[in-house]
Order: sequence, then structure tokens, then C-alpha cells
Amino acid sequence: MPIIKAIACFYFWPIGRLGRRGYWTLFSTLIAISFTGLGLRQFAVVSTILTYGIFVPVVVALARRLHDLNLSGWWVFLIFAPALILGAAHRMDLTPYGSILRLLTIIVMGLIPGTPGDNRFGPPDLTFTALGRNVHAR
Repeated sequence: MPIIKAIACFYFWPIGRLGRRGYWTLFSTLIAISFTGLGLRQFAVVSTILTYGIFVPVVVALARRLHDLNLSGWWVFLIFAPALILGAAHRMDLTPYGSILRLLTIIVMGLIPGTPGDNRFGPPDLTFTALGRNVHAR
């Protein structure tokens, strides 16, 4: 049971910092899950569950990565704001530009080194402490 709690905290709790290695490991896992969902298009329910099921871990990972950069996790909503604000983007054929901008933001966030030493969100590279021990990403 403690391992389930640790996994749930890691994927659904935006507390602490996420270093570059942990960030890329998490995103490669989520991308693999996403491609699995694309392969299951004939099973619309399964595909939809996988697609929406990875949204929260993506937001949590981005928020924790922003914490590593000593920024508030609330800035993550700026990445998704253009899609929410420009609901007419689909009719205006601007959707690909928003997707490219989000992808570039996610890549750049994974390339910028985190704040050295402690910052207001905790010690560096601390991914989670749910099992009572520190698990470092680097």
C-alpha cells in the first residue's frame, strides 16, 4: 500500500521539485502512454481515458519543474491558456501554432537547469518523499 501512495503522490501532487532527469523520464513515459492511446483509436473509451488520464500528471510535472526553476506552479496554466482563451482558434486555423508553442515550452523547460541549492520549494532534485526516504532524479 505505501508504494501506491508514493506513486499517487508523485503523479498527482504538485509539491516539491522535479529535476531535468526526472522530468524527461516522466515525459517519455507519458508520451509512450499517449502513443498507446493513439493506437487504440478503435476503442474510443480506452483512448479517451488514456488521453485525459495523462493530463493531470502532465500538469503536475510541469508545475514541479517550474518549482525547480523557482517559479510558481500556477504559471503552468499559461501553457494551456491559449487553447482555453482562443476557443475560436480552431475556426481560425490557428490550432497548430498553439500546439507548436506548447511543445517548444515543454522542451525548453526540460533543458533549463534548475535552481542550484535550496529554493522556496525545497531541496534540489527531490522528486518525492512519500516512502519516508528521498528519491533524487539526478
